[in-house]
Amino acid sequence: MFYRCSKCKKIWQYPIERCPDCFSDLERIKSEKIKVIGISKVTIPTIFHQKIPYFVLVLEDENGNKWTQKSIKEYKIGDLFKVEPCTDKNAVAIWRIKYDILEAIEKVIELLG
Repeated sequence: MFYRCSKCKKIWQYPIERCPDCFSDLERIKSEKIKVIGISKVTIPTIFHQKIPYFVLVLEDENGNKWTQKSIKEYKIGDLFKVEPCTDKNAVAIWRIKYDILEAIEKVIELLG
């Protein structure tokens, strides 16, 4: 989730209430089309990431915003990235709240289908 200043049009990745430059309100930007622009395959386990291989993806949305995402599924450069809801009734989803509780609630509802 990205946030854009309605006045100066600067974009922020972290949820803040006002633009640090001009103190205007920010609007939330939801990414609709996400493309894989970079991939790194990790094959060495660590204490926190024991299940290998996994992939670190560099993603870009239709607005040019870029970020990284960890994935078990292998993608190729140019593929579209989409988090799809699971159809298995016994599946469990764990979602970490970083900063914005509303964004976390939206993501859980999206995963539930």
